[in-house]
Amino acid sequence: MNTDTDSVISFSTGTGLDRPLTPSSWADLEADSYEWINDKGSACHGPETDVDSVDFDTQSHTSISPSVHNYEHQHDRRYHGYKRGRYPLPNDAQEQNLDELKHYIMVELADGQLFMSDLDVIPTKVIDIGTGTGTWAIDLADKYPNSYIVGTDLSPIQPSALPPNCHMFVDDCEEEDWGFDDDFDLVHFRNMAWTLYNLDEMLNKAYTNLNPGGWAEFQEFLPQIFCDDGTMKADDPLQAFTQISADGMRRLGYRSFGSQDLEESLKKSGFTDVQCVTKKVPIGAWTADQKLKYLGGLMRTVVEESLSAYLAKPFAAMGISPDERNSLVSSVKSSLQDQRIHRYVKVQFCYGQKPEDEDEYGSTFDGSSSREI
Repeated sequence: MNTDTDSVISFSTGTGLDRPLTPSSWADLEADSYEWINDKGSACHGPETDVDSVDFDTQSHTSISPSVHNYEHQHDRRYHGYKRGRYPLPNDAQEQNLDELKHYIMVELADGQLFMSDLDVIPTKVIDIGTGTGTWAIDLADKYPNSYIVGTDLSPIQPSALPPNCHMFVDDCEEEDWGFDDDFDLVHFRNMAWTLYNLDEMLNKAYTNLNPGGWAEFQEFLPQIFCDDGTMKADDPLQAFTQISADGMRRLGYRSFGSQDLEESLKKSGFTDVQCVTKKVPIGAWTADQKLKYLGGLMRTVVEESLSAYLAKPFAAMGISPDERNSLVSSVKSSLQDQRIHRYVKVQFCYGQKPEDEDEYGSTFDGSSSREI
């Protein structure tokens, strides 16, 4: 039974509301809701093991290292400062607003649920790897006030006002040790699979940090463009842009970008009851279905507003000249207005369970399924 049955749609971090999205709100911050980080980026102390023993109102927090605010600026965009260069996409206000929009689309596709993993009970401890603006973790903390929710990211771009049971850490998830107790009930990844240097190692780490019976879940936009009815031509500019972006990401070190099978990776890491739910989201409002028409309009905005992020480091890695970039982007933007082209993207929710009775070698890979909606 999935315990996350209530509809949860959050606009609470949207532009102009009470959770800041711009870096200016961090400039004068002396102390915030982060644990202190050491030189390797791991938290010096993890959250309490027994969530019932934690006094969420009085647990102390200290300032984060000022160096994490020394952001990198390139290509007219802003990037994280801690572990500079580790993550190739921006963290500025434009990117944060996109994260909020993608969060809304994800939750809508999941019928209001924050996760699809089949937890039998309310999770006691959850970690959100690559939390970004922190909206998913914050919404889960609001939904389950007696649970302990951890969010980690390279960028300190989350709001300073957090639910008392939600805590954020500046951390590189691919470091040797997460620095937390290995007793999580859910490890959650959102739009992270393709920006990991080694997905299999990350899944092994997630497996190690889960309680027996715990779950790992990926929620991912697949970085490919699809069309079922032949309306997208072979030389479609958006498809060309997406391919160059993927090649650039691979050249930057993300060798499995968009190509690794999440379901098989979960099974290979020892997870059981693996399921992968795939949903199609139109790019543009060309479909007759009213909900998908609405989401398609949002998806077109996501695609258009994402162009500059990939034009920067990924396109630079491919040696694409500024003139070529400008020409391709102009063609992409023009084609996005053409409702006769029925393009779509796929969103996957892939999740698996750590066996409750695992032996030292892990468990069998039975009971997995895959379905497309």
